[in-house]
Amino acid sequence: MAETKTVKLERLSCDVLVVGAGPAGCSAAIEAREAGLDVIVLDKADPKWSGSAGRGIDLIHSLGTRGGLATAEDAIKSSQISYTRYYDEPDLANENVIYKLWEKEDWALTQLEKYYNLKWFDGDYLYAGTGGAYAGKSIRFHGLDLKPKMAAQLKKSGARILSRCMMADVLTYNGRAVGCTAVGTREE
Repeated sequence: MAETKTVKLERLSCDVLVVGAGPAGCSAAIEAREAGLDVIVLDKADPKWSGSAGRGIDLIHSLGTRGGLATAEDAIKSSQISYTRYYDEPDLANENVIYKLWEKEDWALTQLEKYYNLKWFDGDYLYAGTGGAYAGKSIRFHGLDLKPKMAAQLKKSGARILSRCMMADVLTYNGRAVGCTAVGTREE
């Protein structure tokens, strides 16, 4: 005979639901909390180690003026060249995405620097070579403890954090995302 388990169902409400506690998710949640909103952060791991920077990073690819590309057209052309060189696919460089990355880079770096120092000991950025498969140059920094520091700021913000909880589906109403279903990834 098969063993049956009791499943705990719980409905939570909030003003803002952030799925993923990587650098972008942490930043979004902290900003929303600073605006006085009730925030739930859902992450499949522990926010200290989640996201693309979970085990530390040492560079950010630069598409904007900080990386030496004066116009969005320069960033698009450089990205197309890089994608051709690395993947033989110039069309991977979506012009709309590249434009937005170029346009918002200063803002994004300023936001990240609210939580983490990207500058070196001399107080300036360290630019290195080209950005690999990306346009521009790379901004190098000591980011081994980036995620633990951002997770501490997230916790301090008062956001409700649901760790080790994976989103299963997005709930919609009239064509808009209004929530999600999720499942815990660890047994209690």
